[in-house]
Amino acid sequence: MSKILDQTPTAAANLTSLSSPSIQYTLTIDELARDIAARAGFPRNKKSLIDGEATAIRHGTFQVRLETRTSRIAKEDPVEILNELLNYGFAWRDISNMIGVSIPSLRRCRNGERPTGSDRGALAQLLAFIQIIENEHRVSEPASWMEVPIASEAPTNGIDLYINGYLGTLYDLAAQQCSPEAALDIAEPGWRDKYRSNWEVVSDDDDQPYIKFKSADGSRYS
Repeated sequence: MSKILDQTPTAAANLTSLSSPSIQYTLTIDELARDIAARAGFPRNKKSLIDGEATAIRHGTFQVRLETRTSRIAKEDPVEILNELLNYGFAWRDISNMIGVSIPSLRRCRNGERPTGSDRGALAQLLAFIQIIENEHRVSEPASWMEVPIASEAPTNGIDLYINGYLGTLYDLAAQQCSPEAALDIAEPGWRDKYRSNWEVVSDDDDQPYIKFKSADGSRYS
């Protein structure tokens, strides 16, 4: 015969229950605010994680396409590659800065001197990048597009991003996958403080422009 255990509390158990009242804990306003903020932040953190994964996938795919196209273009005559870049409207100086080759070396290449393997690869990669943003994202006149400042608040442009190796970020700009401000945050942290101006142009009562000084707190002085 199976035994049924007696679940009735003993006197000792009753005594323990009476001597140990339940503790009720009430959140303070600050703790409640932190709890709400943490709960609200979870969707944002999840979205940030998903956005980060999407960016990594997009950049990985772009890198494969860039390398494939670069490899194909590198087979062409270096003189033709250089001429194509010049035909896009790039200045000698800009090509020189973006691929890390001196202007005299580029001119010798155009005159038929054989470039080094790394120089040839750099030329091919630049042309490959330009073709990708032009063909896939309809960037008209990519040379002049890369000369335009990314945002009105800073002089940094697409050529600067390319020179400093932010090809993925520049690609995102062409694909409209990030804002100009977000691109600058990635490529040039602290740009807001670096390029902040204490002067502004305003109009007087006669609509004539003049310059006014802004204090650190944003107020204006004539």
